[in-house]
Amino acid sequence: MILLRNAAFYTYLGIVSCLLMASSVVVRLRRGDAWPLISWYLRALLWGLSNIVGLKHQFKGTEKLSGGAELIACGQQSTWENFAFPLLFSNPLVFVKTGLRSFPVAGWIARQNGYVWAARHGDLTTTKQGFEEARRQFEAGRPVLIFPEGTRNTVPGDARIKAGIAALYQMLKVPCTPVVLNSGDYWPYGHHLIRPGTITIEVLDPIPAGLSRQDFMDALKTALDEGSLRLSRAPSRSGARAVQ
Repeated sequence: MILLRNAAFYTYLGIVSCLLMASSVVVRLRRGDAWPLISWYLRALLWGLSNIVGLKHQFKGTEKLSGGAELIACGQQSTWENFAFPLLFSNPLVFVKTGLRSFPVAGWIARQNGYVWAARHGDLTTTKQGFEEARRQFEAGRPVLIFPEGTRNTVPGDARIKAGIAALYQMLKVPCTPVVLNSGDYWPYGHHLIRPGTITIEVLDPIPAGLSRQDFMDALKTALDEGSLRLSRAPSRSGARAVQ
């Protein structure tokens, strides 16, 4: 039954993606004007996951979000975040990998929605340009969302924080709100099989502004490690089961 539901969902995904691309050609939206179409597409995909596969989600701690411009640091475990986070976090600016440019749908969404391409291999010029764009959009009132590990990690209690998030935190001079989830328990990265269940996304207490780089990175790692251990059913790096 799970295999049949997955086959039905991927067929549905293909149809909805074709409708999105066809609509983008017909309507000819300018950059920045595509959010209504993008949000329709993302809602359609979440509907398909919920009603075809049986993968639902619950969002905890939303009272800790300001609802305006803020810096959000999220753990990343699955493709699911690409569908859900723009809706859950009020269309934030997202730092995305340059590899997405080669994907027709994901690349189009990233370009149309004004996302920032994350620099790789120490490209300081691209990094500086990305941070300046993040500052500009943040000052215009848009939330900024970054995946501080730079890649997906489904091992609870083993967050590997990159220095980029600390530089962004110090540049913006604002609190940083950590977010954890357990999407990897149901749709692990690199796997096509999606399992039914309920993904939990939890907003944690904000880390105050003004900390040193190392103190901030330590506080963020602790928050993400403890939160992921609490939510996940997967074994930790040490082999211990996650706390339920």
